This record gives sequence, structure tokens and C-alpha cells, in this order.
Amino acid sequence: RGLGDVYKRQGWLFATGLVLAMIGGSMLPYRIAGVFPAAFAGGAVLLESIRRTDVGTVRRIWNTWTLPALMLLAGVASATYLMPILPPEQLARHPLNDAIGERASYRSEIGRNEIPYHLGNRTHWKAFVAEIEGVVARLSPEERRGAIILVDYFGHAGALEHYASERLPFVYSPMTVYFLWGPPQGSPQTVVAIGIDEEFVWAHLERPVVVATFRCRFCPPVVSELPIFVTGPPKRPFAELWPEIGALDDRRTRMLRAQQAEAQRR
Repeated sequence: RGLGDVYKRQGWLFATGLVLAMIGGSMLPYRIAGVFPAAFAGGAVLLESIRRTDVGTVRRIWNTWTLPALMLLAGVASATYLMPILPPEQLARHPLNDAIGERASYRSEIGRNEIPYHLGNRTHWKAFVAEIEGVVARLSPEERRGAIILVDYFGHAGALEHYASERLPFVYSPMTVYFLWGPPQGSPQTVVAIGIDEEFVWAHLERPVVVATFRCRFCPPVVSELPIFVTGPPKRPFAELWPEIGALDDRRTRMLRAQQAEAQRR
């Protein structure tokens, strides 16, 4: 009985966390994903106990066939919206876009995403890496020697390290644990800067030039229309600049601030 009470409490904790994640708007559902296997197991035990209950024929049919079939259909329908199953073009026309899409705050925070944010944010990584590879390929041999890539978003930093088809310059980012791995060593003579605060780039890096702009249709607006700078060396050593770079607002925060300022002007 004591163990059963523990499991019941876990079930209520899971249900509470799930409800808060769904209505909160800002909490990412995958942060409670570790509890799902236990919840699925508990649900399976519950369904099996219901199926074995001595009830009438109608209840038995409902418990044994109808309820599991409805759960399966709901799971399949949800999976096509929440998992990378459909091509982005079809996902943009998914019926659930009208049912729940507009109420999801992450879809309209900065412009409107055509598909769910968590999927749209993964549709562009290979194209982004190809764009940066093209920028690096256009550097002269002198510029490539000792060059680094400085990128605002840790997702892009990881994509560059994972998907690059050729060896790119070392990738640095001030976001999350990338910042803890420290500043570039020495004094790089060329910096490919992506998503870094443009005022900071102009103020602290030599000879900044926008050489390309990354665009993508289905990715969130915060990672589209992304200017790519090629600059000379920093005006001060990166070891000195690194705390300042780490204190910079990310691009999402800067876009939100600009959006709010524009709303106030209106």
C-alpha cells in the first residue's frame, strides 16, 4: 500500500507539471520529458486493470477497443504536428495550426512562424552551415589562417560543429556553456561574426563588413534575415572582451526590445 501511495503522488506531480507546462506558455514541455516513461507505464497498468474488471459487454468493448483506438488516433494526429514527420510545406497547412498554433506564444513572439517553433528551429541548420561554409571558402588563405567564428546562438554553434562538411575555423559563442569554454586564444586576425550585437561588432572589431545575409522560410524570424560579418582582429584582446560579449543581449532579446519600442512609438 505504501508503494502504491508513492506512485499515486508521482502521478499527481506529473499531471500538475504537465498542466503548468501547457498553460504557462513559456515552459518548454521537454523539460518534464523524463517523467513520461513512468506515466506511460502507469497508464498501461491502469488500462489493463480496467480491461480485466468484471463489467458489462458495452463497457468491456469500450475499455478494450474503443478507448485504446481513440488514444492511438489522438497520438498519431498529435505526432504529425509535434514531431518531424511531415515536410514543412505540409506542416504549415496542418489543421492544428488553426486550433492551437495562434495561442502558442512562442509562435507569434517575434513575427509569425509558419510551423511550430520547435520544428521550425531545426529546418534551417544545414542550410545555415552551407551559407557559412561559403563565406569561409571566399576568405583568402591569409584570412583563413587563424580565423574564428563567433556566433550568438548556441544552436548555430552546435550545427556548425556537427554538420560542417569541411574543417571550419574554431567556433565560439557567448551563450550558455559555450561562454564557459572561454574566449578565443591569441589574437585572431579574422572573425566571422553571426548574430552578435551589431553595435558591439562596429565598436570593437576592425573593418567589419556584412558579406551575406542568411534567410530561411520556415525557421523562426529570430534566426532569419541574419547578417554575417567578416571583420579584422578585435581592437582589444578577446580575453578582455569576453566578459562584455557574455553580457550582451542575444538577438531574440534585441528584437523583442526593438519590437516593444516600435509599439510604443505607435
